[in-house]
Amino acid sequence: MPARRLLCALVCGAALAGCGGDDGREPERTAAARPCGAFEPPAGTMGGGRALECRVDGRRFLLYVPASAAGPAPLLLALHGVGGPAATPEATLEASRLDAAAEEHGFVLALPEGEDGTWDDGPGSPDVAFAGAVIDAAGEEHAIDPDRVYATGWSGGGFMAHRLACDAADRIAAIAVLHAPLRGPCAPARPPDVLQLAGEADDVLPDAGGTTPDGTSLPPLRKAMRRWEALGGRVKLVEVPDGAHAWWTEEADGFEANARIWAFLAPARR
Repeated sequence: MPARRLLCALVCGAALAGCGGDDGREPERTAAARPCGAFEPPAGTMGGGRALECRVDGRRFLLYVPASAAGPAPLLLALHGVGGPAATPEATLEASRLDAAAEEHGFVLALPEGEDGTWDDGPGSPDVAFAGAVIDAAGEEHAIDPDRVYATGWSGGGFMAHRLACDAADRIAAIAVLHAPLRGPCAPARPPDVLQLAGEADDVLPDAGGTTPDGTSLPPLRKAMRRWEALGGRVKLVEVPDGAHAWWTEEADGFEANARIWAFLAPARR
């Protein structure tokens, strides 16, 4: 496995155009041709709409189409962290409760699964093409607004969200990342909008940089932010006092990550 494929952190992780019809109706396909099927989600999640398990290019992702989703709807890709048994779409769903945010705001939620529970966040990553296939497949289930496709991720998934902003800016309008800074070469086709959320008490991926737990490079946070700022997009850094390496909620941490994420992403257009 290449060194750039992150195996570090705790759980705390292309061609679009035709994502669906522009009249708000769901595309018509036979059941046999659909990449998605019914899915029994973790208890207490995905309760207000359609919960689906999908496979594209031999890989898996979860999809939630809330009852509130009109068409064409925004799409949010949520990328899990890596390392440990909780590095799965289901674990990120339970920790983040992004399905509740999807229901509140009317966006479609896709949770891709990294190969062997990890992501290749380096240039030329095959996971960028996989993300594109996820976007396309989501559009087969509900009409997607191609100008409002976003990505979020935490820890190892955060590194991958940065890679999508670098290498798939023609498809991704904006990203919101917990913990992980931009690293590696980055030359986006257009300047994407970037929200970086960082915990001041994060001892896994600290702001000062250094190395990740698996020994790969961890740039200093502010240096990474200056790289994004130089590219000319809308860029914002939010540091969470006492924020540990977690997906923060108002109840547990006094900080609601989902509210900040959607407030930043919602106005972004490709």
